[in-house]
Amino acid sequence: MRFLPQGKVEAVTVWHPETMENQGSREKRSIAEIEAEAASVLLPKLRDHLQLSSDVYNFIGQVLDAAPNARLADVTQARKVTTCLLVRMVNDLRCIGVVSVHGYADQACTLAASLYEAAFAVLAIGANDGLAQEWIDHADPNAPFKPVRQLTLMAMRNVQVPEPERQAQRWYVQYSQLCLAKHMNPLFQAMRGLRVEKNQVLVVTGPDSSDESIRLAWFALEHSAGLALTAAKFFGEKYAAQSTHRKLVARSRELDEVLDKLRDAAVARGWDKNPFPDDWILNEKKQPSDSGTARIQAAVKRAVRKLLTKDGFLIRNDVNERSITHWLASHLQREFPGWQVDCEYNRNHEDPKTLCLPRRNDLSSDDTNAHTVFPDIIVHRRDRDDNLLVIEVKKSPTTPEAEEFDKQKLRAFKKELGYRCAAFISLATDADAEPYRIQWIDHLTT
Repeated sequence: MRFLPQGKVEAVTVWHPETMENQGSREKRSIAEIEAEAASVLLPKLRDHLQLSSDVYNFIGQVLDAAPNARLADVTQARKVTTCLLVRMVNDLRCIGVVSVHGYADQACTLAASLYEAAFAVLAIGANDGLAQEWIDHADPNAPFKPVRQLTLMAMRNVQVPEPERQAQRWYVQYSQLCLAKHMNPLFQAMRGLRVEKNQVLVVTGPDSSDESIRLAWFALEHSAGLALTAAKFFGEKYAAQSTHRKLVARSRELDEVLDKLRDAAVARGWDKNPFPDDWILNEKKQPSDSGTARIQAAVKRAVRKLLTKDGFLIRNDVNERSITHWLASHLQREFPGWQVDCEYNRNHEDPKTLCLPRRNDLSSDDTNAHTVFPDIIVHRRDRDDNLLVIEVKKSPTTPEAEEFDKQKLRAFKKELGYRCAAFISLATDADAEPYRIQWIDHLTT
């Protein structure tokens, strides 16, 4: 099918897989064969994302299994509805993997947008039987249960994140990105299904294994796995048997770490750029809660530099460390808007926070009893097993014994309480010394 030339383009050709011919022969190839060939190309490039998708799929099964058996009459409406939504969500997650690896990234994004709606319905309903009953009673075939923007804000308020309006806006931008494919927005669709070769435009149906398709598949797989994991963790907090919580939390942390690495890989390729900066606010530099270890470390460094710039007189005048850590915590809170930043927080849920540590002879009973611990700063979510960062701060110079004890404490926080990152920060009171030093602690370090 040829059209009049326009510019340097001389023809537009419709290229359908069913009519494609093998090189050197006249034999036609079926769409199934073309999809299998695309899968062989895409699988190595999507392997890590597909593995995460599969692992999250299995994790949701573990969460559903962890909910205690009960008579139907005793199951709350909220549990019924959120279970129903999780089942839909886990099947969508599976389909996203299937269509992605066969070269249909646009369709993967479309499914991921639907998964977003299910995930945020789970987060919004939670254990609210009234809202669940409203979902059950919904009778309008022309409208969703709730507008997605409203549902997103309801979810943020229900999970009790700080600044829910701001967080909801950030999440909704992710939904808008996925909906570019779902709603066939011309900004997205205009060049999909087309390929320019020399002086021709090919109209291509069937699978797409181009770099752009891989980028879209990464986006759909990463975000759908993250959304599904978030909803599953929230469901587990509400309905899983208490005896299973520790195991589920440990597994969810492992999956979070994998998700962080995949996000970092996308950033390394430059695939995190905002395509519409005048219309969307992605807050790319302010989301350490959704980023890898490198971004958490960068956020801490920015907070320390702000401390030195704005509150440096506290350090230069050798003010008590508690005053210094208070102001550092205030700068950290701006870097971690979705988390709580606390100083000397000694609770693990309702219980005192305890660690297995050697007893120190140079500490008075006013500081610690050598087992109950008061970390200088933690970044976490209260009343949940969601611990991001623990920090110990020391003015320098200090004694090697005091520094080593703090590092042992940090290793214990990582190993025993599951903190993702731990940092020892040394702040110099001597104006001629290096202003600060940050050491990141691995709990395996001896």
